[in-house]
Amino acid sequence: MKHSPLGFALLFAACAATPNPDRAKLEPVAPPIEQAPAAAPAPGASGAEVEDQDGAAAAAVEADSAAPERVVGRVGGIEIPVEEFLSRLWMRDGGLTREVLEQIVFERLTLLEADRLGLGVEPSEVEEILADAYASMGAKLAEAGSKLTVTEHIRQNLEMDPAFYEGHLRSDAIVQLLAERCVRAWALASERALVDVLEVEDEDALDAVRAALDAGRTFEDVAAEFGSDRTPSGAARLSIVRSENHPLARLAFATRPGEVGGPLFQSGGYLLILVREHLAPEPFEPGSSLERLTESLAQTGVDNLEFVQWRAAMVRRYTVDLAPFFELVGDRGPQ
Repeated sequence: MKHSPLGFALLFAACAATPNPDRAKLEPVAPPIEQAPAAAPAPGASGAEVEDQDGAAAAAVEADSAAPERVVGRVGGIEIPVEEFLSRLWMRDGGLTREVLEQIVFERLTLLEADRLGLGVEPSEVEEILADAYASMGAKLAEAGSKLTVTEHIRQNLEMDPAFYEGHLRSDAIVQLLAERCVRAWALASERALVDVLEVEDEDALDAVRAALDAGRTFEDVAAEFGSDRTPSGAARLSIVRSENHPLARLAFATRPGEVGGPLFQSGGYLLILVREHLAPEPFEPGSSLERLTESLAQTGVDNLEFVQWRAAMVRRYTVDLAPFFELVGDRGPQ
């Protein structure tokens, strides 16, 4: 299976092949690294099985939270409380800390939804992601002229136990695969539009596109000539769930199938869309809908907009409360 842009495990592995990865280039929302490495899930795990392990880890953490000896270390017998560590980490790099929190939220939402839908993953799929991740790391090491094996790199440069690293990577792979299924199952069960999106960089290019379309040229032909560098192949095919809160979704459903809609100014460029079709919801039934779900993912991967819309829906479905973290670090936020 060709993995979608949600292939975060591969992204993390590729970045880990260098000592100082550029974290700004990572996806803004990504599956988490487990807090309890000993509970790393086995391949082929379902959402319930992964969450069972998470539940055990959470119970252990909760039990520990009541104990006064929760510390990250001691200096001359003086304890370093976990609260102090988290507070200083938050102060030093709030962006990274938020990213890790978001990763954990992402994982929990994925596991909850996978259990609700009865979704699981095959061991062979997990092993494929792990093999690709290690192959990518090995290629980057060789390109950099390193003589280290991947295992030696993890131990010497990343300063981690290779078994610990693989356990987290395996957990990430399972979450990635479950997330792809959850996102697409939600999209298929929603009213959606299938559109081709053309992005142009400025008003001159926009005028040229309009003139070409008015002259009878096809949308695909125009997209191949005038599309921005961010979409080198021309138009991008997107599945957009109906939403009154998202401008692109509103445009997609305000435009009739077969017609071109826009322009929509977004992220410094102009978007034009060709609406292929408006699709009715196809409710997901555990078991009977798996073939349709698998076929859909094989045809098109999960894109970032689809994921963002799914996450917004999951936050409405499942309560997300991070107040305990801010209590730990002692930050009440802007006053």
